[in-house]
Amino acid sequence: MKENNTKIVERLEKQLRTKSRELLQLNTEEETLHYLVESFKETINCEFVGIILKSNQHYEPRIWGGGYEEIIHSFPLRMEQCSKYLMKTSMYKNEYESAKTCALHATMERANMNTWFTVPLVHQDKKYGFCLIGYEQKLELLPMEHIFNEFGKDVAIAITLIRAKKKEIGFAHGLTWMANQLSPENSMSTMVSDLTAQAANVTQSDFAAIYLYHEETQTYDLHPSMYGDIQIATSVHKDELVHKQKPFQMVVPIQVNQQTLGILLLDRSNRKLPYAEEEHRLTYLLGNYFAMLIQHAFYVRQEREQKERLKKILYYQQKLVKETIANDDFESITQMVFDIYRRPVLVFDRFFRILSSHGLEEEEELHRIIEQLKTTPMARNVFQVHLKGGQIFSIWPIHGVRDLLGYLAIGVNEQLFDEFDLVTVEIATNISSIQFIKKKLAFDTNEQMKDTFLAKLFTNPLEEKEHLIQYASLFQWDIFSTHRVVDVAITLSTETHSDLRTVQAEKIYIWEQLNTELSRYYPNMLMSAYNDQYLFIIPTEYEEHSSFWEILHKRCMKIVENLKKDIIIHFGIGKVVQDISEYMLSYHQATEALNVLMTRFVTKPYIFFEKLGSYTVLHHLDQRMSEMFVNEQLRNVFEPQDEKTNELWKTLKAFLMNNGNVKGTAEQLYIHRSTIIYRLNKIEELLDKDLNDADVRFDLMMAIKLLEMCGEEWHRK
Repeated sequence: MKENNTKIVERLEKQLRTKSRELLQLNTEEETLHYLVESFKETINCEFVGIILKSNQHYEPRIWGGGYEEIIHSFPLRMEQCSKYLMKTSMYKNEYESAKTCALHATMERANMNTWFTVPLVHQDKKYGFCLIGYEQKLELLPMEHIFNEFGKDVAIAITLIRAKKKEIGFAHGLTWMANQLSPENSMSTMVSDLTAQAANVTQSDFAAIYLYHEETQTYDLHPSMYGDIQIATSVHKDELVHKQKPFQMVVPIQVNQQTLGILLLDRSNRKLPYAEEEHRLTYLLGNYFAMLIQHAFYVRQEREQKERLKKILYYQQKLVKETIANDDFESITQMVFDIYRRPVLVFDRFFRILSSHGLEEEEELHRIIEQLKTTPMARNVFQVHLKGGQIFSIWPIHGVRDLLGYLAIGVNEQLFDEFDLVTVEIATNISSIQFIKKKLAFDTNEQMKDTFLAKLFTNPLEEKEHLIQYASLFQWDIFSTHRVVDVAITLSTETHSDLRTVQAEKIYIWEQLNTELSRYYPNMLMSAYNDQYLFIIPTEYEEHSSFWEILHKRCMKIVENLKKDIIIHFGIGKVVQDISEYMLSYHQATEALNVLMTRFVTKPYIFFEKLGSYTVLHHLDQRMSEMFVNEQLRNVFEPQDEKTNELWKTLKAFLMNNGNVKGTAEQLYIHRSTIIYRLNKIEELLDKDLNDADVRFDLMMAIKLLEMCGEEWHRK
C-alpha cells in the first residue's frame, strides 16, 4: 500500500511539473489561472478548485470551478481574520482544526466541505494568494505538501512573469501612444480626452480625469473631458486634495519645471485593486509628457496670439498714421484705443483741457476726472487717478522733443498691462505727439505767414501792395473792403502767480480756441497773433447789426468760460479802414485804445478809438503830475465825500458837461434853476474860481477826465 502511494505521489509530481512548464508558455494571467484550475481538476480529480488572490488586505476569489457558490459568496475575507500560514505553506483541513477563528475554515465548514487543503501562490516576496482545493467526501490525503508548495511557487513565478510582461507591453504601448497620438497641435479637450482614455486603459482603471490648477483661486478644477463616469468633486482646493483621495485611487501630479499644472486622477474602486509601482511609474511618465505638451501648446498658442496681436498693433499703427495725415484731430486715436480695450479713453492738452474722448458714459464723469487730475501730483512717467466710485484711470504723458504736450488717459489699471499693451499705448502716445507737433507746425506756419502779411500791411502798405494782394488772396480775404483793426487782450487771473512760459502757453491755447470757434460765426474775419498781440481784422459789414460788438464779446467770453472761468477778454477797436494805406493807422489806434482801456477803463469790455477823445492824450501824461493837477483843481469839492459835497460834485460835473449852461444843468439833474445857482455859488466859494471863465471850466473838465481815467479810488488814496 505504501509502495502504491509512493508511485501515486511520483506520478502526481511528474504531472504537476509538466503543468508548471506549460504555465510558462501562457501569455495572460487569466489563461494561467484557468489552466491552473483545470490542471488541479484533471490531476487530482477534486470537486472544487478556487484561485483566491490577495487584494488590499482582503482575499477575493478570481477564478473557480466545481460550483459551490456558497463558498464564493462568502468572500471577500479579511486577511487578519484568516490563518497567517495561508500564504506560507500548503495546509490541510485538519491543520485548521486548532484555528477555530479562521474565517476560511468557518466558510468551508458551512459549505460541508469534508476534505480540503490550500496551496500558497508565493515566490520570494511576491505573495499573490492561494489555491483552494476541496472534496465533498471525507478522504485521506497523501503527504504532498512539499510538492504542492513547489507547484505553487511555479505558478507564482508564472504570474510574476506574465504581469511583468503585461506591464512592459503596457509601458511600451503607452510610449508608442504618446509618440503617435498626443500632439500639441490638438486642442486641450482632445489631449485631455486621449490622455485619460490611455491612462485608464494602461492601468485597467474604471475612471480617469484631469484637474487643471488655477493659481488665482488655488483650486484644481475638473476638465469636462474624462474617461468613465463616477461622482467626483468638480473643484478641489489645493489644501484639501490629500483628504479628498479615496482608496483604490491614484493621484499623479502634472508638473513642468516645478510648476504644477494639474493632476491626473485614476480610480478602480469597482475592482478594489490597488495600483502597483509600475503603474505609478507609467502614469507619472504620462503626466510629465502631458505637462510638456501643455507647456508646448501654451507656447505655440502664446506665439500665435502674440503674432496676431503684433499684426493688429501694426494694423492700428498704419491706420493711425493714415488718419494723422488726413485729419488734424485726436478722434481716431481715442477711437482706436477704445476699440482695443473697451475702456474710456481721453486725450488732454498739457493744461488738462479735453481734446478728444471716447467711452465716457456721462459728461459728469469727465468733470470728475479733470477735477481729480488738478489735485494729483504730476509725473513725467505714467501715473494713476483714483475716482470716488473706484474707477482707476492710468495717465500717460505725451512728450515732444523736449516739451510735455499733453496726456493720454485710459480707464484701466496700467499694472494689468502686458508688454504688448504697453507697446500699443506707446504707439498711441507717439502718434498723439506727432499730431500735437503737426497741429503746432500748421498753426505756426499759418501764423508766420499772417505775421509776414501783417508786418507788410502795418508798415509799408503802399510799397508792398502787390505782395499784400497775393497774401490776401492766399487767406481768401478781401483786402479792399472796409475793415476795423481790433487789438485783443487776454487776461488770466493767475498771470501774477505763474511763470511767463506757462502763461504764454495758456494764452496761445485760448487764442487757438477763439480762432477755431469764431471762424464758424465770422468766416470773413482775419485773426492773427502779431508782435505778441492778438488781432482781429473785422469787415465793417458785420457792424450792420447794432449789437455786433456786444455779441462778439459775449461769444468770446463764452468760449473762454468753457476753458477756464477766470479769463477776461478786452477789445481795443481802431477806426474804419477805407484804403490799404490806412491799416497801419487803424492798427496803432486799436493798440492805443486797448492801452487806455486796460489802464483807465478796465471794467469796460471794449472801446472805440474815435470815442476816446482827449483820453488818447491824457493817457500819456505823467501820473504824479496828473495827481497834483487833480488835487489842485478838485480837492475841496471831491473831498470829503459826505452827502453835501457829493451833491456839489454831481452839480459841477453836470454844469461842465453842459458847457456852462445853467438851464441844461437843471434839466439834467431835475433840480430847480435857483438850486443850481446856489450850488454853483457854493462851488465857486470852495474852489475860489470863477465858473463863468472858459479857461477855468476847461481846467476843471480836464481834471475830471483825469480822475475818471485813474479812478476815484486813486484820487482818494
